[in-house]
Amino acid sequence: MSGMNFGVKRSLPHYYGICFAYPLKILLVGLGITNLGIWLPYIVVVAHIAAIIFLIWYVLQVVHVTDPRYIKHDKPMTYHEAGLFQWLNVKGWAVAITANTLVPAQGELAPAYYCVLLALTFMLVSLPVYQLILWLGVWVRHTQKMYHLKLYINKLASFLLVGSALFLLYEEVSGQFVEFF
Repeated sequence: MSGMNFGVKRSLPHYYGICFAYPLKILLVGLGITNLGIWLPYIVVVAHIAAIIFLIWYVLQVVHVTDPRYIKHDKPMTYHEAGLFQWLNVKGWAVAITANTLVPAQGELAPAYYCVLLALTFMLVSLPVYQLILWLGVWVRHTQKMYHLKLYINKLASFLLVGSALFLLYEEVSGQFVEFF
């Protein structure tokens, strides 16, 4: 959205704030989740299911926000604001918890190694992906009036996110159901 609203150059601090602060969150959440998972194995399953349900609820709330006064911003986030937002972003918590439930508690290496690897993977993937999203936002800004197109893009992304979250929820619940019996 920042690229759509402010262009690439003004959005770079926001971009870097996301790309570097979020992997740090992934690492720290992972270190906490894996330690809890060693002591209480089912806490990971509960956290995973709760994160997916919360993500579905959150996406359904965002889809209904169509009032322009909620979407309009005066300036892009700074590096520090974007970094801080990663710690406040509820979607980010859901993803961090869900991603870190994939870290093996028992593996060839210590769980902390896998957490570092996961955080580095998030950073290496986020740099080009968010850059692409930034440039696509600029392209959308120049191709059409952004408000209506932004609504369609938000609804499509929300639909895809809910679909993938429902699939993850089904996989988690069906896997636990089979394991229970």
